[in-house]
Amino acid sequence: MIAPKKTKVVLSDYPYRKDIESRLSLSSLTLFEVDVLREILHHSLEFPILQLADILDTNTEKLIPVLDKLSATKLFKRDHLKLTIDKEKRKYFELQLEKFEDDFEPNLEFLQGLLNKVPIHILPNWYPISRTSDNIFASIIEKYFLTPKDYRIYISELHFDNPGLNGIIKDLFSSTDFKIRASDLISKYKLTREEFEEYILLLEYSFVCCLRYEQVDGLWEEFITPFQEYMEYLLFEVNTKAKPIKDNKILPNCAEEFWFMKDLSELIKSYPGSKMAALYRPEQLKRYVQYATDLGFINKDGATDKGLLWLTSNDLHKAHDLFNQMHYPKGPLWTQKNIRYIEKSLKSLPPREWIYLDDFLQGLTAPLGSRDHVTLTKKGKKWKYLIPTYTPEELDFVKKMITERLYELGIVSTGAHKGKVCFFMTQFGTQHLH
Repeated sequence: MIAPKKTKVVLSDYPYRKDIESRLSLSSLTLFEVDVLREILHHSLEFPILQLADILDTNTEKLIPVLDKLSATKLFKRDHLKLTIDKEKRKYFELQLEKFEDDFEPNLEFLQGLLNKVPIHILPNWYPISRTSDNIFASIIEKYFLTPKDYRIYISELHFDNPGLNGIIKDLFSSTDFKIRASDLISKYKLTREEFEEYILLLEYSFVCCLRYEQVDGLWEEFITPFQEYMEYLLFEVNTKAKPIKDNKILPNCAEEFWFMKDLSELIKSYPGSKMAALYRPEQLKRYVQYATDLGFINKDGATDKGLLWLTSNDLHKAHDLFNQMHYPKGPLWTQKNIRYIEKSLKSLPPREWIYLDDFLQGLTAPLGSRDHVTLTKKGKKWKYLIPTYTPEELDFVKKMITERLYELGIVSTGAHKGKVCFFMTQFGTQHLH
């Protein structure tokens, strides 16, 4: 078991209380108040309130109470009918107000903006990256986010002394859509608003999640989600996960799990002999003879010592033995690397649950050929985990691997349902691949 790793993020390393105060002031805003705040941010550092009222199509009587409430943000000072903006605070709120946009994505670009609010000399204390790195954010990407596997391992190992923080992480990544209302978390963990904001700030800087706002019934509601790039990958996994076929109208190709072991055993016993023609179709006989010859089980005179020894094993041991010395067709795709990646992709399938082969292929992310693993890639300003697309030849290779080779070995059973190819992992296959 991997030992949990405690976060090294210490909020008190910088004046985080100012962050908490600002977040608290944002958490209770109405739709109109957010509009007012947006317009203030778009203006010059000093301007008359009457100009703001005109843009918002309102009057000063309605606007001034809103400005008095928003003054808690310390973004501006009001001198009767004039506003003066704090330049540094404006930079902060420009970033935070992105959370209220309809198209807001709590992505890595947004995370970079958050990290820029922390003194740069503190970041190497929080994150185990080289102190000589000339690009701290690039080092963080490489350390934590480079592949979904890297990030998943990081989250699984992350541990806080506070059980509430660990609970929030578990709740988030086990939720159906990877999104949780802030009010539900506050209620479940009996948090004050200030405690909740501090929890989320710590989780954001620990790369777990991000706070976002959505309009619900005319009000702003707070939600937490993973960072956008990983959430998109999680949703891809969910949406492409092959669903079990529910009804029992499946036509299996063979009811016996180790049918191929029995066929091959009969051939070895009777080879060469006249009764073989009655046992196998011509094309099947030719293939079986070639197969047994390649394995050294038969020669022109009949069964070899190796073949006779193989016959003494039970079906389970025969299958294990064939798996370890299987001969594969020649071709650029039939490499040990590609074969192992396909086997690895099957590991997550539960035993004896029929699924469509096409559904399995839809969620495949194996790095076949010269491809890399799914890796975070930057295009323009945005990052994304690139999901591989496969050529028809590659898809054909995967299909043959499953429906022919792994089917013969008893790793899977195959069949048909409504004219579509389907298969399931056998008990032997599940045990062997794990």
